[in-house]
Amino acid sequence: MKVLLIGLGGFGKNHLRVWRELNQEVFVCDVKPDRLALCEPYNIPKDHQGTRYEEYLDRVDAVDIVTPTDSHFAITRTCLKAGKDVFVEKPITLRSEEALELKRLEEQTQQIVQVGHLFRFNPASLYIKTIIAEGILGPVRCLQGFFKGFKRMRTDVGVTQTDSVHFLDLFSWFLDQRPKAVTAITRDYFRRNLDDVSHLFLEYEDGVFAHIESGYFDPRTFRHVTIIGAKASLCSDIVAQKVEIFKNMHVMLNGYVTAMAGGAESPSITTKEPLELELRAFLNSVEHRTPPPVGIEEGYTALKIVEAAYESSRQGRRVLISYEA
Repeated sequence: MKVLLIGLGGFGKNHLRVWRELNQEVFVCDVKPDRLALCEPYNIPKDHQGTRYEEYLDRVDAVDIVTPTDSHFAITRTCLKAGKDVFVEKPITLRSEEALELKRLEEQTQQIVQVGHLFRFNPASLYIKTIIAEGILGPVRCLQGFFKGFKRMRTDVGVTQTDSVHFLDLFSWFLDQRPKAVTAITRDYFRRNLDDVSHLFLEYEDGVFAHIESGYFDPRTFRHVTIIGAKASLCSDIVAQKVEIFKNMHVMLNGYVTAMAGGAESPSITTKEPLELELRAFLNSVEHRTPPPVGIEEGYTALKIVEAAYESSRQGRRVLISYEA
């Protein structure tokens, strides 16, 4: 397949490497010409490189968009109108109404759009999804997600929209349901009109709740998930692709709640590169004309939660989440 990669920034270069490892013919565009030097180790022909992506649309089958979020909508719309299938990194767009417009355009053009919610393709996440479905944890009571660490602040979206959104999507996928309400505290310490610290408290059906924390200041790096079930619990370092299951549970004995400590186990998980799995899934959808594993609807859902979280923080209250257009 001929793929046009748009964007060679921090994560775009990883996309370039994986596309070449997948033996695809790659065209590359970036508005900064000096970034095209990253193509040299991959023997990308000079006539496959440029700064204006529009000039290459008639030469490719699909487009991979790895650019700042505020450019996603315009680029994706142009590519769909040109009859191209699209992979677009998360968050799908800056605003939820833009995602809805792309959804309408996708339906009109019969093209495929996959959204880059990478954590779904992490082997640890896939394992967690399976054991929840099998009931090994029992009914899930609460989830926690920590995505924080000292790093460069993004200039297109705040930390809720770029980092917390990983777990917003992941938890909806784990539970097979969307949260119904959110209470959020976000802070913009550098007065950039973009949050740099975020705490989200999400409510789901059946009393299930989640807490997601993200930020740019913690000197340690966390990409961790904790899930508490009625029968067992788990902790996972998502990036390290490690899961630990604890067979701890509370039971009622003689009128008292007793803590029954069980054993812990660390299942063997075959590590794989999530980005490779993700882009392979996109290739498969394009080849077989089947719905992608993560589509516009999932990207839209994550954005609606983000927008409700910002509203909650502004108003200092709990906000019900509406997923209506």
